[in-house]
Amino acid sequence: GKLNEAFEFFQEMDKAGVSISPYSYQCLFEACRELRSLSYGKRLHDRMRMKCENPSVTLQNCVLQMYCECGSLEDADKLFDEMPELNSV
Repeated sequence: GKLNEAFEFFQEMDKAGVSISPYSYQCLFEACRELRSLSYGKRLHDRMRMKCENPSVTLQNCVLQMYCECGSLEDADKLFDEMPELNSV
């Protein structure tokens, strides 16, 4: 459906060398969360790790929510432990 179309578009942009904004990543993670699509979410997270050197706490929290709501608490826990800005205000 629409998630497949969004990911196809995302992949086309990526192949063309177009930079993906943090907001675009956030929207895609929210779609994965709402549709409970862990497989797309993991692929997107892998891509984000390669392309985003310093993702914001907001973006990392969005990924964390996606993992939790898709039922992958192990991935959520691993990501939480990797987050560099724990307990910072």
